Amino acid sequence: MTEAEWMACTHPVAMLNYLALESSDRKCRLFGCAICRRVWSLMSEDEASRHGIEVAERYADGKAGDADLAGANRSLGWSVVHGITLPTATGVWWVSHEICQWASQGVTGSETDRTEHAEQLAHAGLVRDLFGNPFRAVTVGTGWSTSTVVSLAHAAYNERLLPSGHLDPSRLAVLADALEEANCCEPAILEHLRSPGPHVRGCWAVDAILAKE
Repeated sequence: MTEAEWMACTHPVAMLNYLALESSDRKCRLFGCAICRRVWSLMSEDEASRHGIEVAERYADGKAGDADLAGANRSLGWSVVHGITLPTATGVWWVSHEICQWASQGVTGSETDRTEHAEQLAHAGLVRDLFGNPFRAVTVGTGWSTSTVVSLAHAAYNERLLPSGHLDPSRLAVLADALEEANCCEPAILEHLRSPGPHVRGCWAVDAILAKE
């Protein structure tokens, strides 16, 4: 895959296949959680699955243990969520495929294909939000990580919009402004933080500031 193909790709599975060994369990798990939250309303009568997603998110950040994850996995009522409680890149490839189909529930005829394609596009956008551009390495300058910048990054990461799980774009815009005030001269980070997103936990720019992998 070339850089141009990566930026234009509409197939999240192909993108995850390309990343393969470069994708951490944490990133893969958060991607799986993010796409499951896209169909949160379909789980309105399945609290076990919603709980499983929340546990998997906490586990990704070291705030839940193996026993918590195993317990959530045993109680899951919606089978597709197993892909995020049992961490592998292969698992989230499968989850992405299944979520695209679940999103088209209640839709018939040609509308089914359009709905699944729209979901695929959204998943591809989330892959780019989490993993950035693998063809252009971006690092955060040591002078940019001021106490204000780090504090704003933590707030953006923690104070999400629920139930979507999206990061608040207004917080990200303020974070970008603070980075500029700290003499950040990396356009990729500033442009990404100011882009409409959606952005989720694992967003590569926020992760870079917080030194998360």
